[in-house]
Amino acid sequence: MIHKELEKRVQEITIKYKNCKREKEDLEMKYKSIQNQFDNLSKQKGNYNFPTFNFYCEKHKKSFFYYCSKCKSNICDECLTNHIYHEIISFSSININEKELNQYKHIIEEIENNILKVNKILNDIKHLFDIIIPIKNNEDIFKNDSKNNYIKYYIDYIKTINEKIKIEEKNINLIQFNKNEIVCNFIITKDQLDNPIQILNCYEEVKKNFQEIHGSNNEKELKKSCDIFYDNKKLNFNFKCNFTKEENKIIIKFKKPLSNTNLMFYNCSSLHSLDLTNFNSYILSNMSYMFSGCTSLQFLDLSNVNSKNVTNINNLFSYCYSLQVLNLDKFNTENVINMSNVFNNCSSLQYVDLSNFNTKNVSDFRGMFLNCSSLIDIDLSNFNTENAIDMSYMFSNCSSLKEINLSNFKTINVKNMEGMFQNCISMNTLDLSNFVTGNVNYMAKMFFNCSSLKTLNIENFNSENINDFNDIFKGLNSQCEIISKDQNLVNLWEKNCLIF
Repeated sequence: MIHKELEKRVQEITIKYKNCKREKEDLEMKYKSIQNQFDNLSKQKGNYNFPTFNFYCEKHKKSFFYYCSKCKSNICDECLTNHIYHEIISFSSININEKELNQYKHIIEEIENNILKVNKILNDIKHLFDIIIPIKNNEDIFKNDSKNNYIKYYIDYIKTINEKIKIEEKNINLIQFNKNEIVCNFIITKDQLDNPIQILNCYEEVKKNFQEIHGSNNEKELKKSCDIFYDNKKLNFNFKCNFTKEENKIIIKFKKPLSNTNLMFYNCSSLHSLDLTNFNSYILSNMSYMFSGCTSLQFLDLSNVNSKNVTNINNLFSYCYSLQVLNLDKFNTENVINMSNVFNNCSSLQYVDLSNFNTKNVSDFRGMFLNCSSLIDIDLSNFNTENAIDMSYMFSNCSSLKEINLSNFKTINVKNMEGMFQNCISMNTLDLSNFVTGNVNYMAKMFFNCSSLKTLNIENFNSENINDFNDIFKGLNSQCEIISKDQNLVNLWEKNCLIF
C-alpha cells in the first residue's frame, strides 16, 4: 500500500511540474509582449510631438487621426489615399502619458515577481524528484525497511514540501493587461440615418458575430466576455443602438483575452476604421474571416496584434474592397497553416509588404491573392512553400500584375494548381522552371487568358499524375514562347491550335 502511495506521489508531482512549466512559459510570453509594448510607448513618447484631436484637416473638415512620418504631417482618414506607401502612425497608438507608462512598469514588475515564484516552485518540485526517484528505484530500501519507516518519513517530508508549493501557487496571480479593447468607428450616411434598419445593421452584425464566437445567444454569457460602449454608455446585448450622428464610435472592452476572433467583424460594411492598439491577443489562434466583408475599411494596422499562436487566417481580409493601406510589419505567421483567400477581392490594394511572413507551416495558399485586380507588385522571395498542398487560384485575376518572381517556390508536395494564374492579363513573362509538379493532379485553367504572356518557362513540369488539363493554355497569345520538355504539355499547346 505504501508503495502505491509513493507511485501516486510521483504521478502528482510529474503533472504539477508540467503545469508549472507551462505557466512559466505563458508568463514569459506575456512578459515579452508587454515589455515590447512598454518599449514602443516609451520610444514613441520620446520621439514624437503629436497634436490633440482638436486639430482639423482644412481640406476634408475632419479630425486628424494619423501622422505621416515621411511627409512629417498630420492627416485625416480621407488623406490616407495620398500616403499609400508611407509610414503611417495612428494617434491613438501614441496618445500616452507618464501615468500609463508607470502602469506598464507596474505590470512588468508583477510579472517578473510571478516568474520568480514559478521558478521557485519548479526548483522545489525538482528537489522532490531528487528525493522520490532514488527511493522508488532502490529495491534495497524496500527490503531492509520492513516497517516502511524510512519511506513513511520521506512521504511525510514530500507532503510538507507539497503544501509549501500549493501556498506559493496561490500567490501567483496571472496579470491581465490594463486595457483589452477594440475601438470601432462606423460611418453612417444620411440615407442610413433615415432608415432605422440600416442604421442598426453595423451594431447588430457585431453583436451577432460575437454571439457566434462565444457559441451562445445568452446575454449573461456574453457579458462575461466583453462590454460594448456607445457615446460612453454601456450597452446590453438586447439594446437597440440608435445612431444619431454620421460618425459613431463603439468601444468593445474584453474582460479576458480571446483565442478566437472568427467572423468578429464579418460584413460590417459601414465600419470605417479600427483601432487595435490595446487589443490583448496573446492567446489568439483563429482569425479567419475576422475583417471579411468590411467594404468601407481603407486603412488597417495590425502591428500591435500578437499573432504568434495563430494557425488560421483564411479570408482574413476577403472582400475588403476599399482597403488600400495594410500594416502587417509585425504580424507573426510562424504557426499559420491556412492562408487561403487572405486577400481575396482586396481590389483596391496596390501593394502589400509581406517580407516578415513566415510560411513554413502553410499547406493551403488557395486563392490567397484572388481578384486583387489593382495589385501591381508583390515580393514573395521570403515565402517557404515546402509544405504547400493547394495553390489553386493563388494569383487568379491579378490583372495589374506584370511580373512575379517565384524562383524560391518549392512545389514538391503541391497537388492542386488549378487556375493559379488565370486572367493575369498584364503578365509578360513567367518563369516556373523551378516548379516540381510530379504530385500535381489538377492544372485546369492554370494559365487561362494570360493574353499578354510572351514567354512561359515550364521546362521541368511533369504531367504524369495530372488528371485535369482543361483549358490550361486557352486564351494565350499565339506568339507566346512555351518552354517545356513534357510531351503531353507540348501536345496540348498544339491541340489548342497555337504555334509552338
